[in-house]
Amino acid sequence: MKRVLSVVLLAMLVAFAAAPGGAFAQGTAYTTTFQVQNQSSVTANVQVDFINKDGSTAVSFTGPIGGNASVTFTPLLATVAGMGLPTGWASNPASGVPVGFDGSVVISADQPVSAISNVHKSDFAFGEAYNGFASGDTTVVLPVIQRGNSGFNTWFNVQNTGVADTTVTVDYIPTLENGVAAGTATSEGPVTIKKGAAATFNQASNTNLGTRFVGLAIIKSTGGVPVAAVVNQENVGAKALLTYDGIGKSSASTEVSLPLIQGGNSGFFTTVSVTNVGATDADVTLTYSANSITTGIGNSPCPTPAPYKITALKVNSSANVFQVPGLGAQSDPSFNGCRYVGSATLTSTQPIAAIVNQLNFSGFNSSYEGFNPVTAGKSTVQVPLVMANNSGFFTSVQVLNLGAAGTNAAVTITYSPNVAAAAGSPAACGTPAPVTLSVAGQASATKFQLAVAGDPAGDPQFTCRYIGSATVSGPTGSKLLVIVNELGSTTGNLFTYSGFGQ
Repeated sequence: MKRVLSVVLLAMLVAFAAAPGGAFAQGTAYTTTFQVQNQSSVTANVQVDFINKDGSTAVSFTGPIGGNASVTFTPLLATVAGMGLPTGWASNPASGVPVGFDGSVVISADQPVSAISNVHKSDFAFGEAYNGFASGDTTVVLPVIQRGNSGFNTWFNVQNTGVADTTVTVDYIPTLENGVAAGTATSEGPVTIKKGAAATFNQASNTNLGTRFVGLAIIKSTGGVPVAAVVNQENVGAKALLTYDGIGKSSASTEVSLPLIQGGNSGFFTTVSVTNVGATDADVTLTYSANSITTGIGNSPCPTPAPYKITALKVNSSANVFQVPGLGAQSDPSFNGCRYVGSATLTSTQPIAAIVNQLNFSGFNSSYEGFNPVTAGKSTVQVPLVMANNSGFFTSVQVLNLGAAGTNAAVTITYSPNVAAAAGSPAACGTPAPVTLSVAGQASATKFQLAVAGDPAGDPQFTCRYIGSATVSGPTGSKLLVIVNELGSTTGNLFTYSGFGQ
């Protein structure tokens, strides 16, 4: 059975451009790499189609991916550090992806596959990551949209994931700040999008939003044709790019799980943005897990933060909660002067959608989408990219156990064979040994792919260089959610994506 996966890719030529759909795009301002992981134990036969904005196919590639393994596509498919067009893959035409390609990707396979994309500024000064899509929705919610907001602007791509052409419209709704709209409500479109192709919407050039806009956007597609979207929150001067997947309205729920929340954590904190997509005003409660930090350097550990309440959130309106002091009424006072790493749950009287921004005053920023725990929690979760000592990058895997409070789950992280070139410094690892975490119900635990002296979250086997994928598995019937952070050694290089449940 042929399975199709859309991955929203980002690319830029002169204007901003990103493309939902498959895997990879490049240009003079941004370039992307992507990883495709086979979620089965059987070799998958995979096709990767690069789609131009007019719906034509720029180039296609075919090849195998071994069971539970992954392959990596790099810019221009050049051979860099032993990577490039994967072994056993054929290019058609042989010239590869056209220089300056600005579009989307569609991945199809005869086994279940997943994909993530890393988006890099062309000089690799900063970047972010996002997840590919297995399907789209006819209405997509973008909880955070900005124009001229303290240096931040957003731009997003909308990809047609259906089997026919569609037209889309975008409604922009400003948030209320002290009762005053933070910008001008307006609409954009209709815009026609071909099957598999993508269109770009750039808020920096949309003067109808007002000089400053902070709010949300709702994308609507016609004719029952589903679409997907990826949003980029960009501040070039601050070397900041925070990227998240748009949230299909049909997946909104009255409960949303947030696997990673931080406050005062070596300069890191989070902000939670929640949007009411229901029919009436919503009362929303943000409930935090116990703190996974009990000792350590920096601020003293926070006690379990008190629940934070948002009352009468209007339909199609957003609210923000900051896990840091000093940012006004939206700052949660539970995080004053202490350190916290944990998870959280949003509960609401109406369906909601949410994203989390991870921020650091030193310039490490990223974003991820909240999960619907009813549909997302799985006993096995695949993560297409994990790294150790890879040109200054390592990953951390954050696992949230949705099981009952007071119960623990033994969770094992199993690594694929290393695909890093043998030569280099440090030397490449062999296949890393599996590691097991004890994760309490309604709480989370972290494992770094890095040897960190004195920190139990570190893994002492990773003094070597590793590039691969991993499978996170718990007991039969368990429900796990996973967030992966890719952290580089230079400002701006924090990339975040979500694991794929099976």
